[in-house]
Amino acid sequence: MDSDDQFKRVVTQSFDKLRIDYWLKKKFPDTSYITICKLLRKGSIRVNGVRVKNTKIIKTNDIIKIPRYLINSSHIKDKKKIPDVLKSKIRSWVTFLNDDFIILNKPSGIPVQGGTKIKYSLDDLLSIFEHDNKIKPKLVHRIDKDTSGLLIVSRNLKSAQFFTKLFKEREILKTYLAIVNGKLIHKHGIINFPIKTKNKNLDAKTFFKRIHTYDNFSFIALRPKTGRKNQIRKHLLQLNLPILGEKKFVVNRNLQNFDKNQNLNLHAYKVSFRDMNGKFWEFKSTITKQMKDNLRKMNFDFMQLEQDFFLNAKNWKNINEI
Repeated sequence: MDSDDQFKRVVTQSFDKLRIDYWLKKKFPDTSYITICKLLRKGSIRVNGVRVKNTKIIKTNDIIKIPRYLINSSHIKDKKKIPDVLKSKIRSWVTFLNDDFIILNKPSGIPVQGGTKIKYSLDDLLSIFEHDNKIKPKLVHRIDKDTSGLLIVSRNLKSAQFFTKLFKEREILKTYLAIVNGKLIHKHGIINFPIKTKNKNLDAKTFFKRIHTYDNFSFIALRPKTGRKNQIRKHLLQLNLPILGEKKFVVNRNLQNFDKNQNLNLHAYKVSFRDMNGKFWEFKSTITKQMKDNLRKMNFDFMQLEQDFFLNAKNWKNINEI
């Protein structure tokens, strides 16, 4: 192949001692693995000018030659034109940013990942935070479209692998705030009902703390121990305490002095973890204007939120034991 039809890419440290096929899948996620292996066998992709197998271990500063058409087709498929107004908006969601990760405070109504009827997802918009090496930041966890609050986004492969490991080992603590329809009788405890997913009952555990009640509403803090899909929403429904604004699983009821057109009153309020260097981080987010207005109607001062709701949670009982 003529050298004019190829581009050169230099392997960065984050891919040191990893396989060439892994590097290619990360760089060209929309290219099938079969196509990648075929290009390697034909010698269309080379490392330091040498034809290699898909199992080749690459090192920092290795030079990889890639066919021009592969890069061009990748750009066409991956890149969406993001309006300047939208770029400005997502930058306003940034709570913290460094070379390894970003903390975003996502509004309610923004989908985290794309779909057939979604023009822009948060994943699409992350390209505006690319480094000079053009590595697109990566979502390492999700929150629902209707849920507002904090999200962690990695800015390089090493960071993504680190956060994925932390989530798997449940070393990241997340605190959610919710306003629910109904009075929560118990002061605190653990919801341990299983979550049904694909005809399987999966173990699920959510710590809860009652903060305030008013009429037929409760304001509560929640900390999921497991990460089942829609876990908090489903656990609260099992207690007959649907979240104010819940439309996916149940129709709102007993709204009283609240507006009928409510967003989901579930907010990812706080997240804490230790980074790759052992430094402890804790981030808190501003709750939405709607939740603030609702709390005022509940005669609750949201400035009282500055506390650790789960300080003695290890001694709490399961809700069916209270």
